[in-house]
Amino acid sequence: MLFNPTKADVVFSVENSKLFAHKTILAARSPVFAAMFQNDMQERKTNIVHVTDIKSAVLCELLRFIYTGNCQWEKFAEELLYAADKYDIEELKLACEQELRKRLTESNAVSLLVLSVRPQTKELKRDVVLFISQNKAAVFKEPDWFDLIKSRPDLMTEIKLVKRQSIQITIGRNVRKVPPFEERAKRANGNQRRELCILL
Repeated sequence: MLFNPTKADVVFSVENSKLFAHKTILAARSPVFAAMFQNDMQERKTNIVHVTDIKSAVLCELLRFIYTGNCQWEKFAEELLYAADKYDIEELKLACEQELRKRLTESNAVSLLVLSVRPQTKELKRDVVLFISQNKAAVFKEPDWFDLIKSRPDLMTEIKLVKRQSIQITIGRNVRKVPPFEERAKRANGNQRRELCILL
């Protein structure tokens, strides 16, 4: 039934391809699709859903999950997390978050922090912030860290919310105890050096 144009009543237009689906199945698994096809929206009138922010391969896996409950979330965890959050597919979102927690390292912590700023991924963001606080020495050496300071100063506020106390966090199956700390990172700016002090 999946991707079969027979009896399909909606088409996803993504990149240079078309994916056929069924409104009833989509609406049953996603409140976003339910609202899209029940209210007076363009997609209901044209039976075409234009997708510009998700790759075709990722959208295929999203639809596969809707139809079967399974997909390659290990392969497309980051992209599928975005897609699952966009269409409010909670079960897939949780599976992707769990996979990303397993992959969390000093080298990808910043990128996962940026990914987790969407409103419905608060728990993942909390875990990434605490992971950064525990592995500050290594994370602060990553080039992405200074890019984050420049491009997303709002996320620095999120990091500052961590209290000056030991916090227990469960990442995957491991319970880690995160101690309070104070870190100073120095950056050169022309002939001046500004000291950035982050208190957690």
